[in-house]
Amino acid sequence: MNIYKCKSDCNKLKDCCHNTKNRVIEKMSQCEKELCALLGKYLKKLMVMDELCDYICTCCCEDEKMSSHIKSELSMQCNELINLCNMLHKHLQSKDYNYLNCNKILSMCNTCKKSNHKRTKSR
Repeated sequence: MNIYKCKSDCNKLKDCCHNTKNRVIEKMSQCEKELCALLGKYLKKLMVMDELCDYICTCCCEDEKMSSHIKSELSMQCNELINLCNMLHKHLQSKDYNYLNCNKILSMCNTCKKSNHKRTKSR
């Protein structure tokens, strides 16, 4: 059942977002104003995704289903997080970009979007 894959993917994304927040805060204390604002947006989006994934995992466990609204929200939040990672790529050195787990988050968001899209089509 695809719902279990979704739960697994969301758990990984949630953990990565949760663990990245302190790294972003650390970098915010060391950067110039423009980059700091971008990192602030990234931090907020990580917090939103952390909580959204927690909610999705609860729905997968307790309801054993996901509403179309949750699927849509997951896709939208992933797109916003992907866009932020792409903007950060332009402003950060490679080591800082990797330190902030942008590549991992990009990959996990794309995985969640793909599995979410497949579920929507199959229903």
